Amino acid sequence: MLKYIKRIGALHNICTLRELIFIVYHFFITKKLYEKNIQLQRILIFVLACTDKNYKISLLDKNIIKIQGLGKDKSHSFVVRKYTRDILVFDGFFLTDDYAPFIEHIQKKNNTINLIIDAGANIGCSAIFFHQYFPDATIICIEPEQTNTEILNKNILINKAENKIKILNKALWNTVTTLELRRIDFSNDGFHVMKDGITDGIIDNVLTCTIPEILEESKQSQIDLLKIDIEGAEKVLFQDNAHLALFLNNTKNIIMEVHEEYITAEPIIDILEEFGFASKKVVITGQPTAIIAYK
Repeated sequence: MLKYIKRIGALHNICTLRELIFIVYHFFITKKLYEKNIQLQRILIFVLACTDKNYKISLLDKNIIKIQGLGKDKSHSFVVRKYTRDILVFDGFFLTDDYAPFIEHIQKKNNTINLIIDAGANIGCSAIFFHQYFPDATIICIEPEQTNTEILNKNILINKAENKIKILNKALWNTVTTLELRRIDFSNDGFHVMKDGITDGIIDNVLTCTIPEILEESKQSQIDLLKIDIEGAEKVLFQDNAHLALFLNNTKNIIMEVHEEYITAEPIIDILEEFGFASKKVVITGQPTAIIAYK
């Protein structure tokens, strides 16, 4: 009974009374909450998972949810936009722990992690997640979309991590140029600079950056952890072998999502193995294909 009271209390913290009644009625009575309002269905699942993790959730304003108590020492916090897919991105890092086995593998190798490049940083779930495990590492976040960058910056500041986590409001590419930023759908985690594939139109023009450029500007020679989730632009990176040769030899660990409507995982794995990585393809139901690679 205490668990149910706690869950209802947490739901009340971030929902209006009308939303709360709607959720209870359509979840328990009609059993059609998903059909009636998918956003409130996501919020319900999010709240249940957060309370099971003993996270404290509250509403900062009508659209921003704050989650407190993250990490082993419960010292980290995070904000997400209430009616967006932010809560699904948050889920993968802090609720279902999809990335935890990868991090644990790196820790077992006892390698020092000094530099992490987070390409496709979105609102900072991956950056704050990595920061929890490797607080002394410098993390360079690459995120082209402005509203995501604003939330990313909020998450860096509330965790007092601005000395360790830096933001590049750019798109990762194989050359330095300016590209059209396109919306894949109406979510906040679906922006890319690819011209082919399904898209809902151009929303901005963005500068690009390259990994060799980042290494040069940061005066670093090695990438200890490279995370890539760039909505199809991995195709451009992995079809330019000359560009890959400039940084893959000096990269130790990689985790990347592969959007197979642009390029399949197999040729990427072949290339990584040529550069000395042990790689494997990971398939999680309902998620893009992932590749993890180690040296």
